[in-house]
Amino acid sequence: MSYYDEHAEEYCAATIDADMSFCRDKFMACLPAGAHILDAGCGSGRDSKAFMDNGFAVTAMDASEKMCTEAKKLLRQDVLQISFEKMNFQNEFDGIWACASLLHVAKNWSYVKI
Repeated sequence: MSYYDEHAEEYCAATIDADMSFCRDKFMACLPAGAHILDAGCGSGRDSKAFMDNGFAVTAMDASEKMCTEAKKLLRQDVLQISFEKMNFQNEFDGIWACASLLHVAKNWSYVKI
């Protein structure tokens, strides 16, 4: 996470305009209106904002403190600083979005309880 903490502003600037609508649209189509989405590894908050703009409730999280700070600026709501390994959610979400973030999960970590 040190890379993201050290380069959060430049990483966000480089990825904020990436068009992920082709997958976000498919994901949103699988959810009921107003569903609650966990954006796991939200980065800049780009996808969380798109979900919110489409009427979804979003809990955004990232393991990097600086990425959380950047996402909070964009989303104007709290962003949880938590790693995948420390998540302890229980049936709170209708959908989980993890765009380009699961690659940071340790290979020997095999169980997620959400």
